[in-house]
Amino acid sequence: MIFLKDTLFKVTTIIFVVVVLSKILGFVREIFIAHLFGANKFVDAFFISQTIPSVLFAAAGASFGTALIPLLSVVLEERGRSEIMAKVNNLLLVYFLVLSIVTLIGVQLAPYLNMVIAPGFDKETLNLSTRLTQVSFPMIIFLGLSYVLTAILQVLGKFYWSSLTGIAYNLVLIVLLVYFGSDFGVWGLTIFTLSAIAAQMIIQIPPLIYLGWKPGLRVNFREPLFKKALLLCFPIMIGSTIDQINIVVDRMMASGLEEGSVSALNYASKVFGLFTGLFSSSITVVTYTVFSRYVSEKNYESLRTHFYRTVLMVCLLVIPLSAILVILARPVIEIVFERGSFSHADTLLTATAFLFFVIGLIGFCLREITTRCFYALNDSKTPMVNGILAVVFNIILNLILVRWMGIGGLALSSSLALILTSILMLYQMKKIIGGSQEFSLSDLMKFFASVSLMSVVVYFLFEKSSYLYESMDIVVKFIIIAVLIISGISLYIFLMYIFKVQMFRVMVHTVIMKFFNKNGGESDDKKKYSYCD
Repeated sequence: MIFLKDTLFKVTTIIFVVVVLSKILGFVREIFIAHLFGANKFVDAFFISQTIPSVLFAAAGASFGTALIPLLSVVLEERGRSEIMAKVNNLLLVYFLVLSIVTLIGVQLAPYLNMVIAPGFDKETLNLSTRLTQVSFPMIIFLGLSYVLTAILQVLGKFYWSSLTGIAYNLVLIVLLVYFGSDFGVWGLTIFTLSAIAAQMIIQIPPLIYLGWKPGLRVNFREPLFKKALLLCFPIMIGSTIDQINIVVDRMMASGLEEGSVSALNYASKVFGLFTGLFSSSITVVTYTVFSRYVSEKNYESLRTHFYRTVLMVCLLVIPLSAILVILARPVIEIVFERGSFSHADTLLTATAFLFFVIGLIGFCLREITTRCFYALNDSKTPMVNGILAVVFNIILNLILVRWMGIGGLALSSSLALILTSILMLYQMKKIIGGSQEFSLSDLMKFFASVSLMSVVVYFLFEKSSYLYESMDIVVKFIIIAVLIISGISLYIFLMYIFKVQMFRVMVHTVIMKFFNKNGGESDDKKKYSYCD
């Protein structure tokens, strides 16, 4: 690892800002797609066509990139940057040939894969989905090479460049959508998406050339590094594909529901992903580093304290926000998507899915934190096993709930699976690092009382203002919802303060100390650690 003047906090903060910007652009991207194409069987076919190559096959590429990082780190430590540069061409060329073969196989198997993934589609929609899938399959080449480039740049300390891939993808797709609109239908959308994915790869090439990489065509299939990465990537791939498998299961079930259900599920998950992305970026990136440092120092008492305080902070932030979003699910989706080809009926369908997705927000965040702590303890087996259990829970709950709740049942199944597995992982973590004294029954009761009172007030205010809300334009609607959210959060903070919730005061104190850099739990030696870009 390369260490220079940039502090870990600075790098993490910049990466967080970049990720936030990428998420916002992704949000804008989905708004454009919803506006131009709406939610119908043609868009359903598009989303299924993206699911097969991007979800089922791209996970292997991501796992290979993840496996490369520790191997390349050893090469850098023992032989220096020049040795890595010497291996870049071979890695890219061999991987390109492997991915090309997989692409050709995938194109041939597309009809059968679509029948499995979308069993509820009619013949016309299934045929369209199959042809779109065949056009989309080359994306795994761009994605796979992009993951390899990301791994190389991160090992060389170029974190900023590799974090820009999301922005490149979203900007290219937004520009193409603005310029061409829906003139070419879902075929155009498929080509635009493929071009945007290619941009993720291309943007990482200039910094690599700057570092001394000279493109060449020499291939060595016996490269030990490639073989070692392949062996390492399989267990990583199993653990990293859990969420993707759940997405596939949900879309399979949604294909048998009313027209537009796959699209509505996708739009709802993208809005939900905005919140999960922000929390996972702002919290887990930092905590993983801290957890790993405590483990390397064998400071398990500090690990336990930091872990439970992170869990506490997440609960105090996420649960009240989830309560507000559940109450305001329909107006949030309406403000974001309802325009152009996206009808009011599409809003109701998407809002139903979003409402039940939000219930699982706390489960997602707690799972991510606990998973990072397990990884810091060099335990990748436990998260993998729990991930498999999550898929089993999701499938069982889907089969039960979809019959009575439709698309809402699919979203609720995912949320309940997240919550169940996060509780199970927290219990397993407690057995390893011990329990916590951070929580008291009195504080928990006051906390839930504060959330409940806030929820009642927000619901009451929204109901009273609904007559005014329905008659207003989009800008005024946005202002009304923003005021309700800010009022709810302000009331929650006020209630936690007057109820004298001790765990809330601990969180506020910790945040203030971190912000002003006053003994916020960071030792002086930690400040020495830094990365460069």
